[in-house]
Amino acid sequence: MTATLTKVYRTDKDKNGNPLMSKAGKPYTRMSIKCQEHGDKWLSGFSSGWNQNWKEGDTVEIEVKQNGQYLNFEKSDPVVGLSLDVAGLKIRMAKLEAAVEDMNRSKSHERIENPFTNDPQPEEIDAADIPF
Repeated sequence: MTATLTKVYRTDKDKNGNPLMSKAGKPYTRMSIKCQEHGDKWLSGFSSGWNQNWKEGDTVEIEVKQNGQYLNFEKSDPVVGLSLDVAGLKIRMAKLEAAVEDMNRSKSHERIENPFTNDPQPEEIDAADIPF
């Protein structure tokens, strides 16, 4: 969903002033946001590279999930909502494959020039001319 941020809050400490630590013992930063779409409700998540520059007034793409009485946000999956026309893609791929096959067949009898030289015919080398 698209959300317009009205408040952005980040902290790396709990209510007692202690550093926030994951179960694995790594420090992390908690992020809380409010957005126009959810009014006065806070949404919780984690600060990371994808959201580190967010500020009030920004319009962002997020996934919002209900977790009991709380709302959590996370990075929006770019594939969600993407509609793929698989049948159409298969038809287009078959046409491309046929075109490449036709091209290869028509070129197979022609001599392909060396793209690294200006001379289309390489110079013949006589083994007797090599001193060793």
